[in-house]
Amino acid sequence: MTDYSATHFNLRCRERGIVKSDLDLLHRGLRWAIEQGRDDLCEMVLKYKDVRYWRFRCPDGIFYAVTGENDNQPRTVVTQAILRKKKWAAKRSRKGGEAPTGGAQ
Repeated sequence: MTDYSATHFNLRCRERGIVKSDLDLLHRGLRWAIEQGRDDLCEMVLKYKDVRYWRFRCPDGIFYAVTGENDNQPRTVVTQAILRKKKWAAKRSRKGGEAPTGGAQ
């Protein structure tokens, strides 16, 4: 039986530029690090709605694993640009404001 979560995670890793790592090992390692509270390996940087975003480094750069609010299973991976948009959405929902437009974002 295929683990859909791991398969989706692996697919998104490839699409978003993680090509130098063993993706099954990365998936298992991130889950272990989250369960063990290993902030030196991955650190929770945002909790928004029902998901948590965990920053991690790999040979291809800095990325963010996405888990459910109450589980440690990495479901997908996002880039810094994608996370930046999520942070703006979280900030707007808390303050009721709009994200700045124009200029460098």
